[in-house]
Amino acid sequence: MKLLFLSLLLANVLIFVWTRWFDAPPAPPPASRVAAPTLMLASELPPVASNSVADFAEGAAADPLVAADAVDQSDMITGPAGVGGPAPEGTTPGIDDPIGIADSTKDSQEATAGEETLRVADVADVPAPLACLSLGPFRNQSDAENATARLQTEGLAPRQRSAEGVVGGGYWVHLPPYPTRADARRAVAEINENGVPDAYIVRTGEDINAIALGLLTELDRAERLATEVRSIGFDAQIAERILTDTVFWVDVDVDDPTLIDPGSFQLSSPRGARLRLESCPGPDEVPLD
Repeated sequence: MKLLFLSLLLANVLIFVWTRWFDAPPAPPPASRVAAPTLMLASELPPVASNSVADFAEGAAADPLVAADAVDQSDMITGPAGVGGPAPEGTTPGIDDPIGIADSTKDSQEATAGEETLRVADVADVPAPLACLSLGPFRNQSDAENATARLQTEGLAPRQRSAEGVVGGGYWVHLPPYPTRADARRAVAEINENGVPDAYIVRTGEDINAIALGLLTELDRAERLATEVRSIGFDAQIAERILTDTVFWVDVDVDDPTLIDPGSFQLSSPRGARLRLESCPGPDEVPLD
């Protein structure tokens, strides 16, 4: 047992000696030193001679090769943005424009001009917005259909609709309603006997049993008729009236409203009818047919 203990102890000692002195990794090489440039303050820089340009001129006159080499170097240094290239015209290389300001300004102006040209071209390519116009009013649906067909042949997409509209009006000369139909008949007979042939009894509505003498478009004519009827003993009155009925419109989208001339469309009953162009109504105002 003692012999075994001594053998293990000796083996451990040998392993420790081997790993400590014979199997150790090599030491790293010493770090090399790199010489860094010496920093100097601006106040430590040597003063620049004020007559350096004059000295350069004298040296160039004495040695043409030196002058030529100096000009080549100054041209390369004073190019645009410090990159090789000739100095701007009208400047002293390396002195008047040391960092290529003139070339940079010229490039900036050219780039700005190019952007303005592109913006103008983009605006010119934008199509003009379409305007929705309504042509009418048509008293007859057939006239509206003919106008729709004509606009389609011109490459447009018209849409037809109907609405309640004014179809006439003027100044209504009349006698107020009589109590009975018989009274109204006697009045009409007397008016006719005195040279006023157009006298009719209103048979319905709020003016029932009134006597209609005429609907005139001009006020002065209505006043002359009323004066004539008053001269025979009747109380003629004048009221402005507006007549409404179903009319038809044709809506169309155009980029140039002058392309549509309302007067160029033919009507089956042109008397008293006048077509016009106006803006289309809102989508909730009238339904399209």
